[in-house]
Amino acid sequence: MLIMEKCVGLIGFYSEEISGLKSRLEGLGCVVNSFPADLTVGEYLQRVKENPQDLYILGDRIKGSNLDMLKALKPDSRSEEPYVLMFSHKGDDNDIFTAWSRGVDAYFVMPNIRDVINAANRIFSSED
Repeated sequence: MLIMEKCVGLIGFYSEEISGLKSRLEGLGCVVNSFPADLTVGEYLQRVKENPQDLYILGDRIKGSNLDMLKALKPDSRSEEPYVLMFSHKGDDNDIFTAWSRGVDAYFVMPNIRDVINAANRIFSSED
């Protein structure tokens, strides 16, 4: 399934961590914007306001936490947009529960690319 012209923002990753994911999303027709790693939540929010995306994929290379970034992107956990997927290397049960209660659309612990692409496809196909 092609998810043409959807804008996907990758936040909190080093470029070598996401090269495969980025190329797969671009192959599906997405416009992918990589925000640099190691910025603060406030710095990311400034960039997000300047360049909003349809979907954000959050890594754990954020100064602060990806949970803080999720809360900033989705202040109302009941809102659908923006869509947010989260990655973690830890998989702490408390973090997972907090992410779901704050409205994350999918949470992955050390995912493979196919799982992430499938989640993005489900999100975008539900809009139709």
